[in-house]
Amino acid sequence: MMGLLGSFYLKRAMVVVALFVFIQTLPALTYQYTPLNNEPAYKIDIPGNWIKKEISGNNGKVVVFYPADNPAVVIEIRSFVLEKEESIKSIINKKAARLSYYYPSLELGYERFSILRPGVYETRWILENKKGRFVEKSVLLKNNNEVIIAGVSAPEKIYGNYNVLFENALFSVDYSDDSRKSENKKSIDNKRSSPFFSLGESLRNLYLFNFPNKYDLSLDDKNNLIREIQEK
Repeated sequence: MMGLLGSFYLKRAMVVVALFVFIQTLPALTYQYTPLNNEPAYKIDIPGNWIKKEISGNNGKVVVFYPADNPAVVIEIRSFVLEKEESIKSIINKKAARLSYYYPSLELGYERFSILRPGVYETRWILENKKGRFVEKSVLLKNNNEVIIAGVSAPEKIYGNYNVLFENALFSVDYSDDSRKSENKKSIDNKRSSPFFSLGESLRNLYLFNFPNKYDLSLDDKNNLIREIQEK
């Protein structure tokens, strides 16, 4: 009897796992953003069955994607043009101020340049309000005064269920026009003669961003060092 019962529950578990894998591997669609004004066009891969919502503003449009069964799970992206030159740190501080309006408790998990995509800046936040705790992760691309910020967020308890979809979306974000890539990305693309990932290059980047803190290097200094190494 126990053998039959165990077999029944095993089959049910396999069905649940198969359904979860299917949901995680739904085909992604590439969304192409058409600018309203002078903000940069961009592209991003999003799950094919998610709902899209657009919020227009004075400086571009915020585009939000979410699954029909859970609007608390979100992919959000916007592009805009800075009125004057600003550092990445300044832009991140403004993002933090915006987040704090909706989440009284705000904790920065980390901020850093991406190891896999040098020139792309990553942040991860733990957010909390009356509805509970949330995880938010975002990437920032900057080309002179043109900025793209994409973020993903979900309740902390279920964030892991969407991790594959989230990482795919964040990794896919880029300028639609190749001529408007960030300066770092242009330099890397021009140097690549192979499509394969360079472990050595990434380890050098990791060293520069995580080890020599005693030199008190600014983010711009570290980024310039990476560019110099890649050009050698």
